[in-house]
Amino acid sequence: MKLVAVDMDGTFLNDNNEYDEVRFKHIYDKMLHNNIRFVVASSNHSSYLKYFFAEYNDIIYIGANGASLELDDIKRYKLIAQRDVCTAITRLIDTNYEFVVSTINNAFIHQTASESYRRMIQPYYPDIKVFTVNDDIDECIENY
Repeated sequence: MKLVAVDMDGTFLNDNNEYDEVRFKHIYDKMLHNNIRFVVASSNHSSYLKYFFAEYNDIIYIGANGASLELDDIKRYKLIAQRDVCTAITRLIDTNYEFVVSTINNAFIHQTASESYRRMIQPYYPDIKVFTVNDDIDECIENY
């Protein structure tokens, strides 16, 4: 398989989180014609990455620092055991650490996260959910 892989923040995207969509479409069409796949690799959640390429249906996404892979109809995730997740979340909360819990379909922050932290992460997690206790997160957690 031939492919071109790009990182997003500060590499493919400019400082305004944009890219030249007309130019990309032209290059992308040439890549498809030559059987070259386009791969987006990032520390960001796959749902955030897809926002930039909504009109393209055959991009490969490697998100969450490699914890998730979406290739055509194949979706693979490296997951953390629920008991380990609960232990880690409890320790993070006890030390007043601000963090994001990333699941396959969503992202969560604890209710104690500051407003400045929420504003900082909002562009990367536009649909973030707030949780109050570990049991509120009943989804599989991605292992970064």
